[in-house]
Amino acid sequence: MRRYHLGAIAEASAGVEFTLRAMIASLLGSPRANVVAAGQSVTWLVESALAVIDANDDFGGPSLGDPQEVARFRAAIKLCGDLYTKRNHLIHEDADGFEVELVGDGSGGA
Repeated sequence: MRRYHLGAIAEASAGVEFTLRAMIASLLGSPRANVVAAGQSVTWLVESALAVIDANDDFGGPSLGDPQEVARFRAAIKLCGDLYTKRNHLIHEDADGFEVELVGDGSGGA
């Protein structure tokens, strides 16, 4: 049986979502990029970040750095999207058939 601290998963995923919003805003480089990113889903953030990275050189964007580092950056963004999908299964569904025991956060509450 897998054990999950649901609150910890939700809290960590909120931090990842915040970071993805800041990252796409930085990639876009516009003064209004935060307005564009606000309220967007994690799926949108990930797909948009990957699209910017993939099209950057084709459109003469500023260098994103060493190609190996850019590949690692791209892989990390993709991993964030994959992990967020797993997070959604844990929080909203049945964990893909795994028996899940939710444990408290140690605060003594339900």
